[in-house]
Amino acid sequence: MCIRDSPWSDWNRYVFAAGDSENSSNDTEERVIPLMDSIPANLHAYVETQPSGNAINATHAEELERHFGTDDEDVAVAYVNGADDVTDAIYEILSTEGETDE
Repeated sequence: MCIRDSPWSDWNRYVFAAGDSENSSNDTEERVIPLMDSIPANLHAYVETQPSGNAINATHAEELERHFGTDDEDVAVAYVNGADDVTDAIYEILSTEGETDE
C-alpha cells in the first residue's frame, strides 16, 4: 500500500519540512508549498532553523504562514534558533493539530 493510499484521516499523519534559512528565494513557493498541498495529512509542519538568528533570506516560514494563513489548524510553523528551542518547536507543532475555536 502506498502511503498516499493509507487512511490518513483515521491515523495521525504528519508531514514535516525544515529549512536552514539558506534556501533559494523561490524554493518555498515552487517546491515546499506545492508538496505540502499535494500530500494529504492531519498536520503539515515547517521548521525554520536559524542558528545565528539573522539569516538574510530567512523568509520561508513567513511565506508558508502567508500562504496557509495562521488560523489553519492543519499547518504549523515553528522557529529554532538554537538547541534549547527544539523541544519547544516540537511541542508547538504537535499541540496545534486538532485545535478548534470554541
